[in-house]
Amino acid sequence: KISQACPLLEVVKLPCNGSAVESYAAAFPNLRCLEFFSHGHGSHVIPSRFDRIERALHTCTNADQIDLDFCVVSLALVEWLLASPLPGRLVALRMGRTAISPDLILELVRACPALVELALPSLMCLGRPFYEALHATRPTLERISLPHCGNDGDECFRVLASFGLAELNVASMDALTPAVVDVVLKGRCAASLRAANLSCVPALGAAEVLKLVKGCPALRTVAWELAGEGGGWGRVTADDEGNLRALIALLETRGGGLESSESGVGRLLHPEDYSSEEDYEDEDADDASGDTTVR
Repeated sequence: KISQACPLLEVVKLPCNGSAVESYAAAFPNLRCLEFFSHGHGSHVIPSRFDRIERALHTCTNADQIDLDFCVVSLALVEWLLASPLPGRLVALRMGRTAISPDLILELVRACPALVELALPSLMCLGRPFYEALHATRPTLERISLPHCGNDGDECFRVLASFGLAELNVASMDALTPAVVDVVLKGRCAASLRAANLSCVPALGAAEVLKLVKGCPALRTVAWELAGEGGGWGRVTADDEGNLRALIALLETRGGGLESSESGVGRLLHPEDYSSEEDYEDEDADDASGDTTVR
């Protein structure tokens, strides 16, 4: 058995039927994150073996994170979680393609006083009232990963900017406008923000990201990808060169940098590294292997 050979493992990802927390988590008492989904399966899991869940919750006493990706979260599951010792030590609650109601999200957040990281469901439109309730419930959150915000994206940020965020992750939010940068800079998070991941947000071009970094003195690491409607990637033009160079220089003076897999960024800033006949498909294949830091 793996658990007998390696009893101190803190991270374990094994294929299983049902969720990991129901299948094998209790055999690894040093796990740091309890996963309520199944590795190797792309379909949603409905955790229902509450005896096994309870055993894992009480056995894995070092666990201070839960991941509900690909999980259908029922009221019964939330009640079992809240009745366990976990809420008192939980620091990170991550949701991806999670089926859960906004009320249950708030109930979980409310019960976890040490919570500092929250990744919201990626395909859920929540709106300003939810974020107002979230701020009232847990204003001490430091890292938030956002889903789509519907048509009131900028309005949501009027609330989000009031958090003392150290890290902000924004993806695929077409409803945002360039004015959202001013919203952030007027908020509390302008002084606290240290890292930002901005992916597929058409409103945040090179000029807007530079403005954001200038107005956030602690911001030193930016991951940035620009995408337009229809999935057009790498829409960086020669007009962006000045802003990109200024952005990179500013981040580097703070000991950080710009991370981008934009094909156009490298081609614009380092044309000597690209031949005129080079096929963009080859470059895209290189980008797919992971983000790179642009200097």
